Amino acid sequence: MKLRLFRLPIRLPEITSKAVICQPGAVLNRARTCVAVATAFPWRNLPVNGIDIIEASYGRNCRFFKPPYPGINMYRRNNAGMYLRTQCRGRSHCSVTVELSEIGDPVQGCGKDFSVVYQCEEDSKRRTFELPSEANGKMVELDCSVADEETSKE
Repeated sequence: MKLRLFRLPIRLPEITSKAVICQPGAVLNRARTCVAVATAFPWRNLPVNGIDIIEASYGRNCRFFKPPYPGINMYRRNNAGMYLRTQCRGRSHCSVTVELSEIGDPVQGCGKDFSVVYQCEEDSKRRTFELPSEANGKMVELDCSVADEETSKE
């Protein structure tokens, strides 16, 4: 028995020699037309001045830790962002205690660290603040008057 292979005609998209160049802040979509793209996140209203929390995570060092059954690893990036934003947003200096009762315990049985990425003005460089494990009960101090881009406490 012989098998016959059929060749099906494949229609290739037509390629035009006309190049479409979009203005800055726009991208080319599938219909080959330019569409404007928002450069800022509409859900993030940046403060005029002061501290802007970009990301705050509690327990990043435990992200691969497997707690004993029936516990599960609930770590998620930026799990403490809202907690820190409500207390520090728009201020020039902020001191907050890391409280397990407020943030929650993402990974039981593991000593968790605390890290913050923030900036002081819309155009300023990002700064980081880190607390080693166990960070529960320790103080986070964010300061926009300090010119140093990276601070950490041990």
